[in-house]
This record gives sequence, structure tokens and C-alpha cells, in this order.
Amino acid sequence: MTSTTLFRPAPAGKRGQASGRARVQVTGKAAASGPAAPHSVYTTMGELIGVPLRSEQDILRLQQAGVPMRAFNRLTRSLPAGGEQVIGSRSSLRRRAAEGVLSESESEKALRVTRVLARAMDLFGNEEQARNWFARPADYVRGAAAISPLQLCAYEVGARIVENKLLRTRYGVF
Repeated sequence: MTSTTLFRPAPAGKRGQASGRARVQVTGKAAASGPAAPHSVYTTMGELIGVPLRSEQDILRLQQAGVPMRAFNRLTRSLPAGGEQVIGSRSSLRRRAAEGVLSESESEKALRVTRVLARAMDLFGNEEQARNWFARPADYVRGAAAISPLQLCAYEVGARIVENKLLRTRYGVF
């Protein structure tokens, strides 16, 4: 097993002064590959839609310009059956196919779904497991009927709920 030692500022001691550096031991895959690439979710998003993405700025530019239909079609192949309905109605998507790009609001939804799917792929390790999880309803909203992560991604706050669940699962916080 590979092991790497990283140094981080230690928590503040008395009077708010840092008390040196804390040693943090990292083992396993993270140590072997070094610190995670800061934009890995963007790389995965880009792979899902076939458009290179490296930052939030790239995502913003793509949203404002409109996601090309070829990118949208590529994304829908990675979604559970009917997943495109979270992004737009059938009639709206037919019109967009003729125009060649999604509207700005549809692009925002498509990129939101892409972001959450990319994070799920990172957690589960592959697209098939992430897609299956994405379609499976669960109790994400207290007091409401079970809903799938994909359906929650129709709303930004829903996507944040799902991403929070993914992070809690990744780090074992239940």
C-alpha cells in the first residue's frame, strides 16, 4: 500500500495563532496518485457530453451559448430511460433539435444533471452503476414520497440534496 504524508496548517491554538503544521497520513489510491485533480468532475462532465470542460467558467460559457444537441444526445445515452424529460418536454426538445442547441435554461438543467451524474460515477466507479442509482427512488426529502436522484435534479436545490448525499456516502457520514 502506498503512503504519503501531507502537511496542513494545524488548528489555531490559544489566542487564534496556528500551532505549527499538522501531519496528515494519506494511504491507498489517493496517495499513489497524489492529490486529486481539482477539476476531475469537469473532466468527467466533458466526457459525458463530448465537450472539453476544465472549470466553472467553461460550464458558464457553455450554458450561455446553449448546449449543442449532439452533446445533449450523448448525455441522454448515459441517463436512465426517460431522463431527458427532466431537462425539457418532448415538444421543446424537438424544437431544439431543429435549432441545434438547447435554450439557456435547458442547458443549465442538462449541465446540472451532468454534474451530479459525474459525481455519482466518481463515487460508484462506473457509468452503469451510477445510472442505476440515478434512477432508483429513495427517501431524500423527509415527509415526501420516494424520488429518484434524477427527478430531484430538475431543481438546483434538489441537485444539492443529491450531491450532499453522495458526499456523505463517500465519507461515511450518515
